[in-house]
Amino acid sequence: MEILNRWETPEGRKTSAEVVSRLRRRKPLDKLPLDTVDGRWDLRGFRWPTVDVKMQRLDRFTAAVATRKLPELRGVQLSGVDFSQAVLPHLRLFDSTVSDCVFDGALMGDLRAWRTSFEHCDLTGADLRGSLVGGWDQGKGNVWRHCRFASTSLQKIVVRGAVFEDCVFDNAGIGSLAVDACTFRRVRFVGPLVDIAFYGPTKPDGPQEAVLEDVDLTEARVSGLMFVGLRLSGVRFPADGDFAVFPDGRARLQRVLEALEGDSSEEAYALTVLARSTIKQYRDDSDLYVNYDDLARDVSVRGAELMRRLVSD
Repeated sequence: MEILNRWETPEGRKTSAEVVSRLRRRKPLDKLPLDTVDGRWDLRGFRWPTVDVKMQRLDRFTAAVATRKLPELRGVQLSGVDFSQAVLPHLRLFDSTVSDCVFDGALMGDLRAWRTSFEHCDLTGADLRGSLVGGWDQGKGNVWRHCRFASTSLQKIVVRGAVFEDCVFDNAGIGSLAVDACTFRRVRFVGPLVDIAFYGPTKPDGPQEAVLEDVDLTEARVSGLMFVGLRLSGVRFPADGDFAVFPDGRARLQRVLEALEGDSSEEAYALTVLARSTIKQYRDDSDLYVNYDDLARDVSVRGAELMRRLVSD
C-alpha cells in the first residue's frame, strides 16, 4: 500500500504532476525525487490523472465519450521505468519507443498505440483489456520485441499489422480474438488459446506480410484455433489433438467446394459455408489447417469425417 499511498501526499502529487509534464514534453525523469528499483525509475503505483469515460447514445449507436482529453504521448523515448501496479487507463501512444519497462499488475485498459515499439518489457499481470495492441496506420504497425505477457488480461484487444519477436504469452487471458496480418517470430504460447483466428494479409491498403516463424504452441491448450491465408511451416503444434496441415490450401478448399456440390446434407452445407467464408483470404502458397476435433464439436462427427476424407483426396 505504501507505493500507492505515497502519490497521495502533497509531495507525491507534486512529483506526479512533474512526471506527467516531463513525459508529455519528452523530457527525462532525472533530478526528480524518485528512487530506483533494479536500476529503473520507481513509478510503482503511479496514477495518471483520472479521465472519466462514459457511454453515451449517439444517434443509432452507443460510444465511449471522455469527459476531457485522454492522456496522450507523442514521440517519447521511455526507457528504464518500473510502472508496477500503476494506473494508466486510456493512454494514447504515437510514434514512441518503450523499452526496459515493467508493467507488473498495471491497469492499462483501453491503451491505444500507433507506430510504437515495445522492447524488453514485462507485462506480467497487467490489464490491457479493450486495448489497441496492434494499430496499423500510415503504412506502419506496432512492434513488440522481447516482451513477456504472463497472466496478462488481453480480452477484447485489437491486433492488426503488429510484429511480435522473441515474446512469451504465458497463460495470458486471450480469447475470441482475430489476429489480422501480424508477424510472429520466435514466440511461445503457454496455456489456453480459445477461439483465436490468425489471418494473413487481405487488404491492399493494409499490411502486406504476415510471417509465422518459430512459433511454439507445444505447451498451449488450443480450442477453436484458426489459421487463414498463412504459411504454417514455422509453427510447432501441440502433440495431442486431431488436426492436420495441408499445402496448397486455396486449391484444396476449392476441391472441397466442388466435391460438396449437390450434397444436400446438413454437414455438407456447414462445410460449404465454412469454406466459402475463408477461401478468398487464401493465397496460392497458403497452408490449410484443419482441426477435426473442432469440426466434430461445431458441425458434427460426420461433418469432421467428411472433411477429413475430402481434404485428403
